[in-house]
Amino acid sequence: MELDAIFTAEQQQLRKEIRTFISQYDGYNYNILENEYNYKKFYKKLGEKGWLAINWPSQYGGLGKTQIDAAIVTEELGISNFADRPHNLTIDIAGQFIFQEGNNHQKNKYLHEMATGNIFFSILYSEKEAGSDLASLKTKAEYNESTQSFKIYGTKVYSIHSEHSDYAICVVRTKESVSKYDGISLFIVPLHDPNVQVKTISTISEEEFCEVILEGVKVGFDDLIGNLHQGWTLLNKALMIERTGLDFNVKIRKWIYQLESCIRNSDLTIFKNVNNLQKLEAIKLKARAGQLMAWSIIYQNKIHQYDEVSSAMSKLYNSELSQDMYELMLDIKINNTFDHPHALHLLDKILSEIPGLTIAAGTSEIMLQIISASFFDEGM
Repeated sequence: MELDAIFTAEQQQLRKEIRTFISQYDGYNYNILENEYNYKKFYKKLGEKGWLAINWPSQYGGLGKTQIDAAIVTEELGISNFADRPHNLTIDIAGQFIFQEGNNHQKNKYLHEMATGNIFFSILYSEKEAGSDLASLKTKAEYNESTQSFKIYGTKVYSIHSEHSDYAICVVRTKESVSKYDGISLFIVPLHDPNVQVKTISTISEEEFCEVILEGVKVGFDDLIGNLHQGWTLLNKALMIERTGLDFNVKIRKWIYQLESCIRNSDLTIFKNVNNLQKLEAIKLKARAGQLMAWSIIYQNKIHQYDEVSSAMSKLYNSELSQDMYELMLDIKINNTFDHPHALHLLDKILSEIPGLTIAAGTSEIMLQIISASFFDEGM
């Protein structure tokens, strides 16, 4: 599939407009890996244009465009490295899930506020004893029949941006059953509730993870996504929404751009080393393949041809590709001694970001399980 063939002239113009808007935003510099600015103010500006959730209808703050248009926004935010993570979590994952599976109360309460940059969401899935095996979760929602409400107790770990978010989609157990896949439900949880504690976890990655402790936070049926006890199927749909790999692919391409820029503007022999240049070129070709793979999934989703296995393969490929970049950067840093602040900062920045990117992609075991299961389904 030729990538340009899936974009209309209007979509190509949209990409140019978004790129121009970002490049001219006060405080942004494309040539550095981090920018000091108020991203919530920036998101409100995007919301005013209807770009944050561009594929949602106007009643929810969007422009009624397609998933292709939405992915263009995701790609441009990612390639610019300009606070793309809050958009991925709030709009691409949580918002899109509520848009597709939420009830009218949830859609009316949250979507417009999300699309205008007024509230932010995170995701509470993982637990210490239930990483890749989400069905083994221990967090429980206890039902009180007199108040017709639930209280959630448990601890979620490795979430991102929960300390800056207002709400989260949380997976909990609402019933004990013979099958661990039964009795699971999804709730929207307020993170500013006094019965919620959000703690940051320092890691080797520059991006911090969060531990979220739920100590009886109250939720009701209005906060329940889908049917009670039947959340496992919905959870798989939620994971499907985020399995294109595009957001991770653009990170790789951003790093490649930064390295190529450093090579062009540096007299350091390490950046002129033929072996290193060949490795970088190989990663560049792989990143291009990953980009085509991700956009193929997005296009299939647009025409309602959902393929769980292909989606898992795309996400696995693009998230694991960061390991190739890590090995190259680590080899450059370990085997060479040089005094060049910009180059050293670039290497350290990339090395610190990659571990969080790989973990945030969802464990490889989940993707591999989906892929391998397809072979048994086909009798192989």
